[in-house]
Amino acid sequence: MRNLLIERGESGLLLRGTEGEPYANPKRRPKLEYVNKGVSATLFEAERESLRALPNLPEGMDAASTAGWIRRVLDKQVPLPLPIANQLACCLYASGQAEDFNQAKAIVAVEACGMMAGSN
Repeated sequence: MRNLLIERGESGLLLRGTEGEPYANPKRRPKLEYVNKGVSATLFEAERESLRALPNLPEGMDAASTAGWIRRVLDKQVPLPLPIANQLACCLYASGQAEDFNQAKAIVAVEACGMMAGSN
């Protein structure tokens, strides 16, 4: 995908998927790469160290449990896992909702104030 975006001079946010599917992993951040007009840049390296603690995750893997957990995160009842905050900053930057990557990270930090577990 990276090569295709570069060859065509296009843009996209890339991350390694699990079983072929990309998803927001709350336990560990994947390498996040941004290809912008054919130029590739790594925004975050993948986390490789062992987990010190597991974030507060949904009790089940079903849609209702996941939706309830998301609601609790949005209501600031449970902390937003840092890997998801990192991915959110990448999305804000790549979508043009932030002027630069530092601004994207600042927006996430301010908006998620009280929701994030850890910082980066």
